[in-house]
Amino acid sequence: MPDKPLDPAITSRSNKRLVLARKLRTPAGVRKEGMFLLEGPRFVRDLLRNERASSLIRFVLCSTEPTGNSAEAASRARGMGIPVHEVAGNLFGAVSPTEHSQGIVAVCAVPEADPGLRREAEFVLALDAVADPGNLGTCIRSAAAFGVDAVVLGPGCACAFAPKVTRASAGANLLLPLFERISLPEYASGRAGEGCHLVGATSEGGEDFGTLAVEYPLVLFIGSEARGLSEDIAGRLHHLVRIPMRAGIESLNAAVSAAILLQRFSHLHRGME
Repeated sequence: MPDKPLDPAITSRSNKRLVLARKLRTPAGVRKEGMFLLEGPRFVRDLLRNERASSLIRFVLCSTEPTGNSAEAASRARGMGIPVHEVAGNLFGAVSPTEHSQGIVAVCAVPEADPGLRREAEFVLALDAVADPGNLGTCIRSAAAFGVDAVVLGPGCACAFAPKVTRASAGANLLLPLFERISLPEYASGRAGEGCHLVGATSEGGEDFGTLAVEYPLVLFIGSEARGLSEDIAGRLHHLVRIPMRAGIESLNAAVSAAILLQRFSHLHRGME
């Protein structure tokens, strides 16, 4: 641990900050409190390096038996004026959302995205009922990697700041404007009326994605793992595209499809040539 004493240690299970952190292990807690957990020294260090993102940290919980990297991240956070509290190992285990914790968790405010970006963003990923947290997190991570400006999530998607989503996104949910519980049929109609190009992924029929002439602004719609895009959304799009595959393979999961299509469409987007 750092040489200097940390902020007051947490020794009681009823401590308010510990109670709050436990609530944030669930999507319902995240949505109710407007905060989320970011666990692990690498993610915390990355957050601290980003001035805008680091301002979201409300406090840090550090186990009394952290790894060396976690102790270093805790020391760096304290040096930036962020409250850091030691938590006994038996109490820290009730906070950590992972089985093998490295001993550090940051409690952060959910960032507020500029509502105007939903209408102004040139490259958008829209997700229809992607309920699996791992798939959702991977979609967000791919969106960040391939230059997407914003991610729009329809009803039925997993909570974008639930612990499993945050881990799968490798913290990329902090790097992009995310809009949750948006009516995608209404969003599609609105963007189409503004001259936006709307493209959706399908496993049956559709155009070969490699032959589509990409135009911007563009919204790529990816459907759920179980049923794909809803008919109400698909019927409002300009193009449905498929990813050619070997015979006998029915479809790819949502995260893989999103990554392939985003990479293909990103080459014309600004900054991605």
